Amino acid sequence: MAVAGDICAVVFSVAGILRLGYAIYSEIEDTPDGLKTAANFIVPWPNVVSFLLFSAIRNSQPLGEIAVITKGAFDLYGYAATGAVQLADALTSDQK
Repeated sequence: MAVAGDICAVVFSVAGILRLGYAIYSEIEDTPDGLKTAANFIVPWPNVVSFLLFSAIRNSQPLGEIAVITKGAFDLYGYAATGAVQLADALTSDQK
């Protein structure tokens, strides 16, 4: 089971890095869209740090607890902050 979890961690980390790269690319190519731009930069971070859940890191004694806490902090930051930014964007956007 550790191998499947490690594969998922790699896939999520790569997907997060690609999504972050796309956010940077779209920011350069398109006009800035206010708070949506902030949300696009915040949301990939939980996936980028998914490598912290590798079984070798998670099961190691000194680093395991720090890795899990760090991953949890990035999850909280990424998803809660993105939700708050998207809510603020929806409340401040022009109603059509």
